[in-house]
Amino acid sequence: APCARLAQDFGRFPFKRMRHQPATMSCSFIFRRIPKFACHSRSMKPSKLPIRDFVPPRNVITAASFHNTSNHHFHTSTTMTLPKITRFPANDHSDPSAGKVSENDVVLYENRICPFVQRVRIALAEKEQDYVAVEIDLTKPRPEWYLKDVNYRGKVPALSYQGKVLFESTPLVEYVDEIFSSGSKLFPSDAYRRQVSRSWIQFAGDSLIPAFYGLLMERNEEQQKVKKEKLDNVFLEIEEALQKYQTGQGAFFFGDEFTAVDANFLPFLERLCILKHYRAYQLPDKATRVQKWIDAGLKRETVKSTTSEESALINAYEKYAQGGK
Repeated sequence: APCARLAQDFGRFPFKRMRHQPATMSCSFIFRRIPKFACHSRSMKPSKLPIRDFVPPRNVITAASFHNTSNHHFHTSTTMTLPKITRFPANDHSDPSAGKVSENDVVLYENRICPFVQRVRIALAEKEQDYVAVEIDLTKPRPEWYLKDVNYRGKVPALSYQGKVLFESTPLVEYVDEIFSSGSKLFPSDAYRRQVSRSWIQFAGDSLIPAFYGLLMERNEEQQKVKKEKLDNVFLEIEEALQKYQTGQGAFFFGDEFTAVDANFLPFLERLCILKHYRAYQLPDKATRVQKWIDAGLKRETVKSTTSEESALINAYEKYAQGGK
C-alpha cells in the first residue's frame, strides 16, 4: 500500500509536502498497475458557484442505538444530525474552493463513486461535521493545481483543515475522529479494542481489498475460480472475527457499536453487488454474520447517505471488469 504523506502550508495555498506517515490506502490503490485507475464518474462542468448538497439536508435522523460502557465511552444519543455539505464541481484550471472557504472549514477532495472517499465521508457524517466537498474527476489526468497544492500523487481522498492537508483514507478516518468531539466516537478508548480496530482495518487493506479487485479485474475464467476461493477465505476469516468480537444484539463489527472498523469495511462490503453483477459472486453460505453486517450498514443513515446507487456503481466499475483497460 502506498505511504501516506503530510503537507503543511505557508499560507492557504500552496501546501508544502513533508515526509512519511504510516502506510495505508487510497482510491489509487492499484494506480501504479493501472495508469487510469479511478472510481469512474461522469465529469462535471466547472462552475464559479458552489453547489449546496441538501440531500439530505442538515436534518435530524434516527440512528441505531449505541452500546455504552464505562470502558468504551461511545456516543450514547439515539439521534444524529447529518452534516451540511457544500459542493464544488470538478475544475481543471484551479481549486474551485480557493478564496471561498476559511482556514477552519473542512475541505474534502473527493470523488463520490470512490470507496476510499466514502470511508472519510462516513466518518465526517458520524462526527456530524459540516464540510466542503471538491469533486476530482478521476477519469482523466489530475489538474495541475491538485498535484501542486493538494496531493502530488493525484489520489483521493485528501482533506484540508486549519492550513494543513492530509491524505490516505485510513489515517483520515482516525484523524477526523480525534479532532472533532461531536457525534459518535469511532475508536474505543480501551487500548485493547482500539488495537483490534486498527488490526482489522489493516486486514481490509491487506486482504479484502486486493482480493476484491483481483477477482473483479480477472478475465480468465479458470483464474476467476481461484480468486473467488481466495475471496471466500477472506470472508470466512472475517466471519470468525465477527463471532469473536460482536457483543449485544447489533450486527456491526463490535455488535451494537458503530466504529471505525465499520466505516473502513462497509464501502467495500456494499460493493459486492459489483462482483455479483460481473463475476456472479456470492458470499459463502457460512458468512451469515458478514451478510447481516452488510444489511445493518446499508440501513444506517450515515452510510446510506454516502452510498451511490447500485446501478451507478455497476456502470462505474465496468472498466475494471474488463481488466482495467
